[in-house]
Amino acid sequence: MKLVTVFIIAIATICGAAEGAILPIRIPFDRVYDTQWNPPGHPTLSASSLITLDKLSVYGITGPDNILGQTLLDGYYTFETDGDGNIKSFLWVTDEGAIVTIFEDIDPLLISEEVFFFNGNPSANVPGGGFGTLVQGFGVDPGQAGDYAVEPVEESNIAPQQWLSDTFNVETSTAHDLGRSTSLTVLIAGTVAAAIVAIA
Repeated sequence: MKLVTVFIIAIATICGAAEGAILPIRIPFDRVYDTQWNPPGHPTLSASSLITLDKLSVYGITGPDNILGQTLLDGYYTFETDGDGNIKSFLWVTDEGAIVTIFEDIDPLLISEEVFFFNGNPSANVPGGGFGTLVQGFGVDPGQAGDYAVEPVEESNIAPQQWLSDTFNVETSTAHDLGRSTSLTVLIAGTVAAAIVAIA
């Protein structure tokens, strides 16, 4: 459930403040969304009103784009694990290497081959149990609302860490970004060529 409230952000030190480690993955900004959903969300997760996290301030929420006047214009998302190797925190890493903790704690809830869903900063006092956050794999159009066949994380054979590593390893994410840039370049080149023909 979407909440119009204060989104508390903590800035982690560059060297890291937890006992675990940062996952060696790069999640593009257009793959993570705050969303309204249908608790408990299984066997079908209905996700709607998807908003990228850097746009949350539009709803009166102090999001990552308000930290020290910075905006989510560079870098990527990743997760931090605890001492037992379980994903614990959700992070934004800038191109300069600064690490911002978006959610100090997360509660992994639902997963499939297509998506991973978790509650950020879980709390019994928050409707839905926290900030419902949807991570979409590259097989889903970015920002696509809809229904997903999912399983509870604790009942699934798909481990969140493995899904994240398989989906957003550096090579996969880089290839995706290059493909998107190439498509945009082709689109622009085609538009310019058409304009030249029209003028001629």
